Amino acid sequence: MLDPKPHMQHLDILIQDFQKLFWLDENGHEQFIWEMAETLLVRLQAAIERIAPTDSPYRRNADNIDPDSYLVSRVRTLYAVALAIHEDMKTGWFESIEALAHGDTFHDFLSQSEELLNKSFTSAAAVIAGCALETHLRQLCEKESIPIVNSDGRRIKAELMRTSLYSKSIIKSYEAKQVAAWLIRNDAAHGEDSTFDRSAVSSMIVGIGAFIERYPA
Repeated sequence: MLDPKPHMQHLDILIQDFQKLFWLDENGHEQFIWEMAETLLVRLQAAIERIAPTDSPYRRNADNIDPDSYLVSRVRTLYAVALAIHEDMKTGWFESIEALAHGDTFHDFLSQSEELLNKSFTSAAAVIAGCALETHLRQLCEKESIPIVNSDGRRIKAELMRTSLYSKSIIKSYEAKQVAAWLIRNDAAHGEDSTFDRSAVSSMIVGIGAFIERYPA
């Protein structure tokens, strides 16, 4: 059985480096160090691949990041995944990486979102829930034979998957509108925690869970 402590120490360093990445300019606008963001992106990817098993929800959400999305958005999403792993290790949910690899124990990302929210990691909780939603939309499209990549091989955006599912009457009008709201909220989660509503994230997590149950993929 692998000792989680070295992995937690490594994640601690990455989490601290992420927090050093941003600052506010004289106008109150968030700025970041581009070169440091590029480096941190690779380091976060490497850490998640090293720690999390291939078939785990951690890896699935990290692997499903749109490579064409904004650099900071990708870094924030990987940070949220790394933070989820760290918190699960600290609370005992991620007791054994080897056991997790064999499917003996793991908690789904919505449960992790709730845990992060309870610990006041509001944006990270919303990002994790949003990753779960986008992954499910992609799987639902695959189930219904709806394309999930463009002609040039690039992944189709979550918003386009949503409209495709609605246009083919897979999901209802009010559900399509709700999914759109969640996607917008997930984009907003890439901002500062202070500007993000905790109750909205809680409702988002519950709503996404209910949506996934209604439309299993």
